Amino acid sequence: LSGAAWVAANTGDQELRAKADYIVSKLARCQRENGGEWAGSIPPQYLEWVARGKPVWAPHYTLHKTLMGLWDMYAVGGNPEALEVLARWARWFYRWTSEFSIEQMDAILENENGGMLEVWANLYGASGEKEHYELIQRYDRRRLFDSMLAGTDVLTNMHMNTTIPEVHGAARAWEVTGEERWRNIVETYWRMGVTERGAYATGAQTNGEVWSPPNQLSSRLGFRTQEHCTVYNMMRLA
Repeated sequence: LSGAAWVAANTGDQELRAKADYIVSKLARCQRENGGEWAGSIPPQYLEWVARGKPVWAPHYTLHKTLMGLWDMYAVGGNPEALEVLARWARWFYRWTSEFSIEQMDAILENENGGMLEVWANLYGASGEKEHYELIQRYDRRRLFDSMLAGTDVLTNMHMNTTIPEVHGAARAWEVTGEERWRNIVETYWRMGVTERGAYATGAQTNGEVWSPPNQLSSRLGFRTQEHCTVYNMMRLA
């Protein structure tokens, strides 16, 4: 959906636009048949399992793709129904996250959270609704972000591509809220991950999607550097 929205917007491809609009209409139908909120390709129980500590990989990551597809179909593709589906789906997440304390939510986000923060920031930017602002706060990965802001190198040996989308969310949260903490997170991440870490000749900082120690990239050199997902996400972050 995201790709179709951008290609159609840039090329005027009406066939592709029509196909993407058709998919949005089918997601809306699925949402109606499913009670008016959930529109995911996996059961909501997967997130409930995660909250109980049961290993499930990776529900937020999977759901984020559809959520961002809906957003791009609205923001880039000009499809108002996509925003309606997204806003109705957000009600489920608002109700679900309201069950947890900050500490419990932090534990859920430590397990995995995809790029959910950016979704809620986008939605808040469009709606201005208090509930959507609260979703931004609930999906603030404090354990990672606060450690970064304190100057701790939390990136070394961490899986790279789980963290970049989280910082996309911080960047978007800054854009829609103007709160300086979010911008500080993004600039700190870039400094720690790029400016102070060094890079291979191809521009990557990782092997096997794991952050190498600062300026010690040769010790980790292998045949699995610069996977496309990390390249794409770092280009978006830049």
